[in-house]
Amino acid sequence: MLHCISWHICCLNEMEIKRNEYMIYGIPLFGNRVAPRFTIADSILLIKILLDRIVYKKVLKIDEKSWNGLLKIFNDNNVDTLVCGGINYDDKKLTNDQGISVIDNVACSDSEVIEAIKTKTLKAGFGFSINTDNDLKLSSNIYTKKNKGLPVEINCLACEDYVCIEGKPCSLSSGLNPEPGSRETVQMLNSAMDISLENERVLCRISELIYFAIEMNYKKIGIAYCTDLAGPAEIVSQVMQRFFDVVPVCCKIGGKHLTDESFIENDKIACNPSGQAVILNRAETDFNVIIGLCIGTDCIFSELSNAPVSTLFVKDKSLANNPIGAVYSDYYLKEVTSTRVT
Repeated sequence: MLHCISWHICCLNEMEIKRNEYMIYGIPLFGNRVAPRFTIADSILLIKILLDRIVYKKVLKIDEKSWNGLLKIFNDNNVDTLVCGGINYDDKKLTNDQGISVIDNVACSDSEVIEAIKTKTLKAGFGFSINTDNDLKLSSNIYTKKNKGLPVEINCLACEDYVCIEGKPCSLSSGLNPEPGSRETVQMLNSAMDISLENERVLCRISELIYFAIEMNYKKIGIAYCTDLAGPAEIVSQVMQRFFDVVPVCCKIGGKHLTDESFIENDKIACNPSGQAVILNRAETDFNVIIGLCIGTDCIFSELSNAPVSTLFVKDKSLANNPIGAVYSDYYLKEVTSTRVT
């Protein structure tokens, strides 16, 4: 079902409009912003541009949030271009196959995207950039912390010479005599360096994980995953099964209900990172991989795991699991810096 909740038409002789002269954009919205993912969108903004002028704007409220449903809406309204936040490869290809181009990874308000379309500045990644002239001011001592017994403040970001990169000690590191560590620690560092210093090829994170595990001679890999990322976890598991024995364990293992009264009426199942660790410890995994565990539960799992732990994917519900995107977005940085803890 579609419900038209706003409609605006500019005065223009419709006889002058020819199909090859105008462009129609379809933009899934969440509130008044471009939806990070279509699955959380509550409406679609349609914009028709003719000769650099907005002919009309139309907002459709959506009930069905399937990708095929979205494409039907676009085809019914002759949409030429989808403007969206995150989109996976299959959905993007399906959209392109329908003759609809895609401008993805857009993070801004509906008014900002309209202005970008009018000024022809809209492109993939729009909104993920920092304007150095804006009014966002981060405190100069945001990373500074004084510790008793140390002669200087700990703030490598404030360092002006970075002598460590030249292989020289700095005032902060004076007196430190790092131990070589265990045999496994030394092997880990050597394997990590082998991968990171490769010049012949640039590896994605999954490839780095596989190469690292092979160099470490790991045989059995555990995957501690969040049920929200069960799809990606299954794909990773299938890929890694070509090289290792893989033991995937979900965060809801044990089916424990939350006891907090505020959740009882929703019948929520608690995350169980300690249970994940126990299961993988019993399986005697050589190495465990985190996929999408919530902040806090990942700490518990890492602490209780007998095997070394590395995070492959993190979960970010607002940024399509791309948390680093917030660093390049004025909107999200302002949101973070204005947050007040009560």
